[in-house]
Amino acid sequence: MDKRKDPRNKKRIALRFRGAEDNIPRKGFTQNISVRGMFVSTNAPFRPGNRVYLEVQAGQEKLILQAEVRYSARVDPALQRVKPSGMGVRLLRVDEIMSELLKLKAAGVEVETESVVPEAAAVEAPPPST
Repeated sequence: MDKRKDPRNKKRIALRFRGAEDNIPRKGFTQNISVRGMFVSTNAPFRPGNRVYLEVQAGQEKLILQAEVRYSARVDPALQRVKPSGMGVRLLRVDEIMSELLKLKAAGVEVETESVVPEAAAVEAPPPST
C-alpha cells in the first residue's frame, strides 16, 4: 500500500548528493519525484535517517535541497532491472530546518509546523467616478 500524500511523477533528472560530513558529492538520477520527496537511483545510497544535500542543475542555476533518507537499497548490478539500487528521500521543509538551526525544539519552545494561509483581505471597490 502506497502511503505517500503526493503522487510521484516518473522523471529522470541528473543530480549530485552528499552527506552532511562529505565534501565530495556523489552522482545519481531521480527515478520518480514529487513535491515532498524522490527516489534517487545510485550505487552508493546513504542509510535511512541520514541527512543529504541534493544538488540539481536548473539551467544556469543550482538548486540545493536538504532531505532525510527514508529508504535505502543496495542491489547487485545484475538485478537492477528488477529492483533499482538507491534511496528514497523526504525533502525537509523550511520550518524543520529553521527549527533545528535555531535550536527552538531543544530549548523547549513549541514550534508550529503546519503552514497557515491567511484569509484574503476584503478589497473595497473604489467609488464610481463622476
